[in-house]
Amino acid sequence: MVAVDSLASPAPFNADGLDYYEGMGEMNGDDIRMSIEDLVAARAKCEEDRIEYMATEPDTIVESISTLVSGVDAEALTGELAEFYVACARDGLAPGADGWWDDGVALVTPWGFDLDAIRTPVLVRHGRQDRFVPFGHGEWLARRIPSADLR
Repeated sequence: MVAVDSLASPAPFNADGLDYYEGMGEMNGDDIRMSIEDLVAARAKCEEDRIEYMATEPDTIVESISTLVSGVDAEALTGELAEFYVACARDGLAPGADGWWDDGVALVTPWGFDLDAIRTPVLVRHGRQDRFVPFGHGEWLARRIPSADLR
């Protein structure tokens, strides 16, 4: 059986009936708005953010992404989990910011297909307290994908 698992996926930008930014941490909302308003400034900020993330230590990670973590996330993002998060960020950003930038651009770019055309079973998983990509995005996707199961 073929199936798809969507984990905390954003909805398409300008999704009909969704306030894209509702519940989103200020840092992500501001970055997305900047990428729409001033692509050159957004690209420069992405490079600056990369340098800051590369220097972030596990004991300061919550502070460095404060608008993106709920209280529950902040409590969990300590010790080994914080070390793992920082190591993953450093590994992912070590070659440069191009992949991170491409992800950001993809957020505001049309997907090129209709969700109602999806026939493969899709498990849509999304955290209710997610501030990187708010829970409303998962709910929106689950309402528009005919085969979706939201958890």
